[in-house]
Amino acid sequence: MSIANNYGVRVHKVPSYRLGEGVLGRAWIYDGLIEIRYDLRGEEFEEVLLHEMIHMKYRLDEYKTRALTRIALLARGKIPKFH
Repeated sequence: MSIANNYGVRVHKVPSYRLGEGVLGRAWIYDGLIEIRYDLRGEEFEEVLLHEMIHMKYRLDEYKTRALTRIALLARGKIPKFH
C-alpha cells in the first residue's frame, strides 16, 4: 500500500516478513522509497516515518539517526516509543 505525502519520497506499508524480525521500517535512500511495517498506525507510524526521513535527508548511521529522531520527537513534545 502506498501512502501519499509531501516529502518527495514514496512511502509503502509492507508486511513484517519483508522487513525482517524487529525491523519497523527502512529507507532506500537512492530509490526515494521508504517501507514501513503495515501494522503501525498513528504516532507509531509517524515516529518511524520521521526516523526513515532523517535517514533519507542526512544519510547518517543508525546510531546517529536514532539520536536525532529522539531529539526531534522531544522537541515536538512527543515521547519516543522506539528511539
